[in-house]
Amino acid sequence: MNRLRAAGFVLLLAGIVVVALYLPARPPASWESARAFVRDDDACRALEGRRATAAFTAPAEPALTVAEVARRFDLELRLVCAANRLPEESCGGRELAAGEQLILPLSRRLPEEPAAVRVPEDRR
Repeated sequence: MNRLRAAGFVLLLAGIVVVALYLPARPPASWESARAFVRDDDACRALEGRRATAAFTAPAEPALTVAEVARRFDLELRLVCAANRLPEESCGGRELAAGEQLILPLSRRLPEEPAAVRVPEDRR
């Protein structure tokens, strides 16, 4: 019986090690995974009314500009510039270095704009 318990414990530890080695520490910086996260409707509904953002890590090749990233994710350039606190006039042409992170806003309003507050009507 003790051998069976020991074998089960060893298998459990081996499984934990395998999972820890094969799961990435952070999600890959591919267009597909980032787009899936940014466009997840359930996540957008859950975060509605909050200043929600996602991070995009620039790949080594090809070199991308802020405007290209905004266009690929169907985001307004002014919102991406505001989320990253970059001047709007020079933000679009700025080239991202490999590994540099860019904040992608999930919200369609500027960070300075107040969130819309719904006041329920009084039904008397």
